Amino acid sequence: MLAHGILFFVASVAGVVRAGNTTCKTNSLDWFTASVGETPCRTYERLRQICSADYQVGNFNPTTPGDTCGGQPGKC
Repeated sequence: MLAHGILFFVASVAGVVRAGNTTCKTNSLDWFTASVGETPCRTYERLRQICSADYQVGNFNPTTPGDTCGGQPGKC
């Protein structure tokens, strides 16, 4: 039983590390996470990874736009 708990914990931590900075600072977008099954930042990261496989969400600016596109997303 303890081994299963440790395995679950390690798998959970590995998923967080692999996902990058995709957690939300507040719970205001929990409705999205509950509906879709992932945070809005993770969805954004996955969409950006279509064109740039190594893209990871960074810290967003407090003013809009929160992120600026780098690279060549138009060539995707």
